[in-house]
Amino acid sequence: MRALLATDDLARLDLQTAGVGDSVSAALSRLDLPDAPRVLELGCGTGVLTAELLRALPAAVVDAVDQDRQALQTAAERVDGAVSWHWSTAGDHLRAYSDYHLVICRLFLMHQPAPAALMRTARRSLAVGGALVAIEFDLGAALWHPTCPSLERVLRAAGDCTARARDAGIAVPDPFLGRQLVSLARRSGYDRWHVQAVSRTVTADSGEQVDREARNLLGVLAMVQPLLLATGDATGEDFDAVTELVHGWSDSPDFFSLQTMLTLVATLDRQRS
Repeated sequence: MRALLATDDLARLDLQTAGVGDSVSAALSRLDLPDAPRVLELGCGTGVLTAELLRALPAAVVDAVDQDRQALQTAAERVDGAVSWHWSTAGDHLRAYSDYHLVICRLFLMHQPAPAALMRTARRSLAVGGALVAIEFDLGAALWHPTCPSLERVLRAAGDCTARARDAGIAVPDPFLGRQLVSLARRSGYDRWHVQAVSRTVTADSGEQVDREARNLLGVLAMVQPLLLATGDATGEDFDAVTELVHGWSDSPDFFSLQTMLTLVATLDRQRS
């Protein structure tokens, strides 16, 4: 069985750039932030979202947090602006700092073993009137063509197996977290919340974007591959068939994909408790 995708975390983070600006603009349009807001970005990675934040909020004072030193160094080299880079876990930073007007993260909650608990901690770090913005995706809100039975089988198995593992307390990424954003906001004690969707399509004439779509999907499936193989919910032959299919998308005149990013805007209207 071939590996789905090389596990270069920084390369994977750099792939996750499509639609960032649209998601940020859609979220910020719902907020009434001060002219120079205090902003905290959780899981900043290589600075893709950080750069978009500063373009949208050029006067913002940003704290960017990640526990990967190499990613922080890459981000600091590529992003200009009023950013303080913090090597820390999200939870430790949230417990140490407060009075942010905006706490924001992208494709971060899906990697947290207890996202609701982290969101409650983030709520306590907000100033009254502040907001948490969480941008996530959901494999169930995506379409690809051409497809094959093995891809459909792997996608179904990923949802079932991930849910069982997380219910059992096993820390695995959740590529279906987007559908849970409303439930998470309610359970985390925010006063108001809204989820909006930003969709985009890629077709065969989109050039390099087709290859980016292929690599993004393989990167997501690589995260759940060990779990699916260990439980027997998918086979090595399934993953080989998926890999062959996806690698052929760049040569298919019929290629089409639909991706939807889901953005939660949750606000705090009352004093923290």
